[in-house]
Amino acid sequence: VFAKGKTGAFIGMGWEAGIAIKANPAIEKEIGYFTIPGATADKPEGVFLGGSNLAVAEGSKKQDLAK
Repeated sequence: VFAKGKTGAFIGMGWEAGIAIKANPAIEKEIGYFTIPGATADKPEGVFLGGSNLAVAEGSKKQDLAK
């Protein structure tokens, strides 16, 4: 949706912009980054990383998935 120009912004990880640019190279010079707005203009929100981390448990029978 972002790569097609159907939305003005999205909250995501930095690498996600590269995926959008790969899908539509014409947007590369039209996009930028900014911090998530906070309660006041001089205090942005903290970094958001929740829910995007993956792990394989030490005792898992699927250790090959961690490589």
